[in-house]
Amino acid sequence: MIIIFASCLLVLIISLGIKVYNQQSVERGVVIANECKIRYGPGEEYEPKFEIHEGAEVKIEDKKDKWYKVYVYVDIEDIREDEEKKDIEFKKGWISEAKVGKI
Repeated sequence: MIIIFASCLLVLIISLGIKVYNQQSVERGVVIANECKIRYGPGEEYEPKFEIHEGAEVKIEDKKDKWYKVYVYVDIEDIREDEEKKDIEFKKGWISEAKVGKI
């Protein structure tokens, strides 16, 4: 019984530690340019994927040269026969470092 309890406690402590580490290591930013194109790769030579506007929050995953690989969260509304449902989806791409202010 003690071994089972100790094992469960160990798993709980490890998972809590991983959660805290992930929350502390996540960098966030906000778009400071009026309009900004999210691109397929880190550079102006890459094709734009989609566009976001000033004030949009992003999660910074990686940095290459002067570009950030970001996740952008998007609210999507799905209305079907008197049923309103709101989902959150994310898109990812690359944005110029100059157009993002870190939070």
